[in-house]
Amino acid sequence: MNYLTKLYLAGNQKLAIGCFIATDLSDRKLKCDIEIFKEGIVFCRELDQFMSSHPVFIKSRRRINPLLDKYYSGELIKIYYDHFLALHWSKFSDHSLKEFAYGTYMIFSDHFHLLPYKTKKTFEIIARKDTLDKYSSIHGFHEAIKFAGSKNGNHYAAESIKYLINSYAQLSGDFEEIFPDLIKYAEKLKNGKRIELRVA
Repeated sequence: MNYLTKLYLAGNQKLAIGCFIATDLSDRKLKCDIEIFKEGIVFCRELDQFMSSHPVFIKSRRRINPLLDKYYSGELIKIYYDHFLALHWSKFSDHSLKEFAYGTYMIFSDHFHLLPYKTKKTFEIIARKDTLDKYSSIHGFHEAIKFAGSKNGNHYAAESIKYLINSYAQLSGDFEEIFPDLIKYAEKLKNGKRIELRVA
């Protein structure tokens, strides 16, 4: 559910739309015959696999409730990372987060007729609430968590703020450690190279 991270790493319209579709729909429900989106869908899947197997990501998951299901703890960490990306946005972009969000909404509006039905509904909610521009605030983060929980049938929003606050400094450090690797891997994927994660 980490829309901001993936849209940022995609870096172009074609990949961004495919990423958004792949993030929004499970593999079981994912049916997209539009060729221009397929590269972005593959990009998103590869990026997800790399992130989920990264030792820093695994460390982040272990910082929060160990009794929480592995899938949902992973989803929370991804949204936490979106929060930290939004918070430190100026380190990674010459444009403001508001400009990035607006540009992204315009791209999806222009291609709205091509999106799968479920993705259209998700986009409408995110655009209406201006979710991308609000990840940096605790309120905006909480709204993103509630939205993710409602989509996945798991209402973990109430506890998510507590997990974040209890390990805020450590999770922020994890984000700063992993994000350069995500940028590097995304660039490799865009250049047509799949790389393996090497752990020192």
